[in-house]
Amino acid sequence: MRLFSNLALTTGLLLAVGTSALAQGGPGGGGLPPELAAKIKQWQKFQESHKNFTTLQKTMIGFGECEKDPKTALNKDQAKLILGLIKQWEKKPIMSNDEAGALVKAMGKGMTLEQIKTSATAKMPDYRSQMAKSSGGGANSMANFKLPDAKEYNPLNADTMPVEQARPMMKKSLEDFKAKLAAKLK
Repeated sequence: MRLFSNLALTTGLLLAVGTSALAQGGPGGGGLPPELAAKIKQWQKFQESHKNFTTLQKTMIGFGECEKDPKTALNKDQAKLILGLIKQWEKKPIMSNDEAGALVKAMGKGMTLEQIKTSATAKMPDYRSQMAKSSGGGANSMANFKLPDAKEYNPLNADTMPVEQARPMMKKSLEDFKAKLAAKLK
């Protein structure tokens, strides 16, 4: 289930692309263009100061993993709580690191031990392979990926996602997940 791979894809992709390009010595092995190197550093700094964004993304991926097994699937009360929190945040343009941390705690209320274990072991998507697939090329095609400037955004609002190409996929993933949660409330 890819419920939230696109959510994590956006933030992680920014660093995976940059890290991959750095490891390869940039396009043609000759180093990165200065503008790209500066943006990579900017995103690395942003990620360091927004670690709860990654935790929120992993939590959302964990919910998707829980839904794969009836033993760990979210129950009606959990679905209502999580859906309410998503709806509360999905239109806001900015979420702070502290707000993301508080949201993760709120979403985790009432989770069973099995759900926590399943969520904690959820794997983050392989950003590089997803990027290569979406661009139709191999790892070298990532060097041509344009990084936006690092800026504040809301990981639950697809319209604020820094990587514009990921916005439609993110919107669909979030809408699909909300519909699944809403179906549990009937």
